[in-house]
Amino acid sequence: MSFADLFNEIKQNAGDGVDTTFEEKGSIGGNGNKFKVEEDGVYDVVVDMVTFEQSKSSSSAWYEVTFKTEDGAKIKDRLFVLNKDGKPYNIDKNGQKKSTYGWNRMASLNYLINSQWDGLPVPEEKEIMIYDYDAKQDVAVLKPVVTSLINKPVVITVKMKLEDGYPDATVERCVPTIRNFLHPITYKTSTEERTGAEAVAIDNFKKSIADKPEPIDERDKSKGGNSTNTSKSTEPSGFNFSK
Repeated sequence: MSFADLFNEIKQNAGDGVDTTFEEKGSIGGNGNKFKVEEDGVYDVVVDMVTFEQSKSSSSAWYEVTFKTEDGAKIKDRLFVLNKDGKPYNIDKNGQKKSTYGWNRMASLNYLINSQWDGLPVPEEKEIMIYDYDAKQDVAVLKPVVTSLINKPVVITVKMKLEDGYPDATVERCVPTIRNFLHPITYKTSTEERTGAEAVAIDNFKKSIADKPEPIDERDKSKGGNSTNTSKSTEPSGFNFSK
């Protein structure tokens, strides 16, 4: 199936009978140590790159969004819009369809940046430069890219977490997770913007990191994930347009 056919199918299948109510929750992203945001906080960022990705081992698909802070530090979020079965929704314990969390997160980001609340922003094929670890240099690759979001400002809240290193679970790493997307002027979430509510999510976040400044511990203790060492990746990363 071509990318265009897949994307059209996603939008069509997510329509009828799916609850797309958005709830502000924690990050679903797998960020990795190679990104340089290293402290809890509220960050003014721009969208550095957004690509649409498909799994090679399952039917899942996601938007990979890279944000860049004012001083050049980066953080990435993976917003899964299709689950491993290729469905844009999951079935809850009551048997109701709930749109995937990544779908709602991307809809939220699209609304805050483009004032559009119609689901997913449409990517287009672009040639971009991506670092190739085997070639040890940037190489040109054709990718579905969401150009309507790139270089647009938004605000994110970031909380650090501890997780197991890979492949050695006894070596932990401390990585950033995005908790909220906020409007760059009002500092409201998409829900607060749409409903005209007060900006309380940012105050709640600031209180939470003041009350609990230590990283969230998500290590798997059953695998011995209790080391005080932190792994550091020095591999280059990031995206740049070639044209």
